[in-house]
Amino acid sequence: MRKTNLVCSIFFLFCKTILSGQNLVANPSFEIGSDTISIIPPGEFSVTRAKGWSLPTRAQASLYSSIPILATTNRAMNRWKFTAKEGNNVVGIMTYGALGSNENNQLREYMQGSLTKPLTIGKKYYVSYWVHFHCEGTNNIGFCFRTAPLTTDSIFRLPLKPQVNNNEIILYSTSNAWVQVRDSFIAYEPYTHFIIGNFLSNRDTKIESNKYRYHKAYLDDIVVEAATDGAMQPKTFDNWINSTPNMITVVPTQPQNNTPSVLGDKTTPTTTPPTEPTIRKGETLILDKVFFNVGSIVLREESSAELDKLVIVLQKNETVRILVKGHSSSEGGDEFNMKLSENRAQSVVNYLTQKGIAAERLSYKGYGKTQPIYPNDTEDNRQKNRRVEFEILN
Repeated sequence: MRKTNLVCSIFFLFCKTILSGQNLVANPSFEIGSDTISIIPPGEFSVTRAKGWSLPTRAQASLYSSIPILATTNRAMNRWKFTAKEGNNVVGIMTYGALGSNENNQLREYMQGSLTKPLTIGKKYYVSYWVHFHCEGTNNIGFCFRTAPLTTDSIFRLPLKPQVNNNEIILYSTSNAWVQVRDSFIAYEPYTHFIIGNFLSNRDTKIESNKYRYHKAYLDDIVVEAATDGAMQPKTFDNWINSTPNMITVVPTQPQNNTPSVLGDKTTPTTTPPTEPTIRKGETLILDKVFFNVGSIVLREESSAELDKLVIVLQKNETVRILVKGHSSSEGGDEFNMKLSENRAQSVVNYLTQKGIAAERLSYKGYGKTQPIYPNDTEDNRQKNRRVEFEILN
């Protein structure tokens, strides 16, 4: 009977993969062992026991069996008493921690997955997973996609930037309460692997509490699938300004709403408070009305209208720092494009400093042709890839 159940489980997993045909994650529920196609036995193992999964650091991401009937053989599952969202196994990673008082010693655990085929540059993908926290919840579970697997000897936080990151805190639950997180991103490169974990500092991470000093996320049913609704349109600075008008308009000193309210024999105008501007750390906006001649780093005159709006935003938000990024298309050599994109980003920074923005609030970097937002298959798409954008650092 036990052998029959194992065969049925394997057949179910095989059929599910064939019938869905969309999830690009190899072994998304950690059910297939790395050494043989069999159900992983009960107990606690390294995530490397699951086929297609590895460790990018020396810190251990643990694979647990959550089969209820076998909980007595698994001390962790017996104590916490929850079952997997899909199949029998889950993986746990620490998302917040420190070794002593040194802020640089920020403990993290990561898991590294593989994709069944490389992602297509310029295509939109959905990422989803189910998560369950024990003891104390956090936010900042992120996915960093890469074109090759990573192997380091560190046990601390990886200094990488995730393409997808959950900013909302997920609370601990004593029940079998799994929460699904779903997001999307554009593939800049033909990614083949991804790392899951918290890439942000302790200071930038929200925690439910720190009573137990134990913040472990259990994850299951990892999905990366191509979107059927096309590519996600990049957010431009101009559209952002139009949707957030207070970013560039001066708040009026006169009341916006002059409808009087009667107080005795006097009338007092009431004021509608202005909408608070929305500035989000980590947000990147394209300056799509900033122009250069071919091969030139000199800003064309028509670029000033957009850049002057950015000047006003920075004047109204005096603590905000930005990183100006230059990009190119795939035409030309790597070294030439990298230098050209960097010099163009510097030209934008020079314009802003000449308008009175403090230099310490501005930085710049060139990325050459390494981060296209569209496939370089037509001249129109190549022109869109030749862009300048800025990221809000704080």
